[in-house]
Amino acid sequence: MLVMSVAFTSCQKNGVFNPKNKISKVFQQPENGSKALIEEWTWWNDGNTLTSVAYFINDTTVQKKAYYYYEKKQLVRIENTLDLSYVKITYNGDSQYDKIETYDKFDRKLRSYAYTYDGKKVSKIELTAYKNPSKSMEIDDVCFLSVFIPKEILEETNAQLMNPSPLKADGDIFISYAIKFDGDNMSEWKVVNNNDPNRLMEMTYSYESYDKNLNPYYASYPNVDDMNIPTFCFYKNNPEKVTRSMVMNGGVPEIITFDYTYKYNDKKFPTEAICTQMKDGIKQALITTYYEYK
Repeated sequence: MLVMSVAFTSCQKNGVFNPKNKISKVFQQPENGSKALIEEWTWWNDGNTLTSVAYFINDTTVQKKAYYYYEKKQLVRIENTLDLSYVKITYNGDSQYDKIETYDKFDRKLRSYAYTYDGKKVSKIELTAYKNPSKSMEIDDVCFLSVFIPKEILEETNAQLMNPSPLKADGDIFISYAIKFDGDNMSEWKVVNNNDPNRLMEMTYSYESYDKNLNPYYASYPNVDDMNIPTFCFYKNNPEKVTRSMVMNGGVPEIITFDYTYKYNDKKFPTEAICTQMKDGIKQALITTYYEYK
């Protein structure tokens, strides 16, 4: 399959937004740790088409590499050539996702994300995590799927799938995501484990405030079509405060808050994002993300 050129744009009510600043590298530094390269983005010769993203460990070693493939101005496939797994994207018409499906190197389907829309915005995603023929649950890759679902949601979903206590021991697993928006920014993302009504898990991310500057991922990921509906369209601006509430079996909620502060370049894109995680008023973690642009 050949990579086809397509402009990378994002949603804007009054026309196309195609920033000059495209991500080239992403670094992270934990509190009391060293700054390390975690992502490197490669763009097609036109400068507007993302062709691959390399994901690093130990600052220099490529752990995974996502290659992006297009047909008729639509992203249709993401491949990890290091382990031969891949993501397949299908559409309902020209402007909305139908399903996002992940496969291992043996072409076994691992997960399926079925999309429902309210107008032009995603309102619900239903996840089916399949048992493979060996009856062992394989976890798909957070890096590749963060094109379609925010990374923090994927990481928490994987944690639930790897923890058997709230889930049935055999058969497929079903999880639903319900999404609400306030303008161009997501306001709520609710995750519900639908497998076992006697061990129900509900988790809600509430996005309480945003800055007025542009989220670099929103501006950079591939555009679905000429309707200017981008792949990563959950928040146009950068979140400042996010609260996560997790409830098991109707019990007492576990609350964690995430506070973000930013530094920006002259194009109003973040060059640094500092995240502080708090639980019961006590700081749990602090990590700084650094962005470099073309």
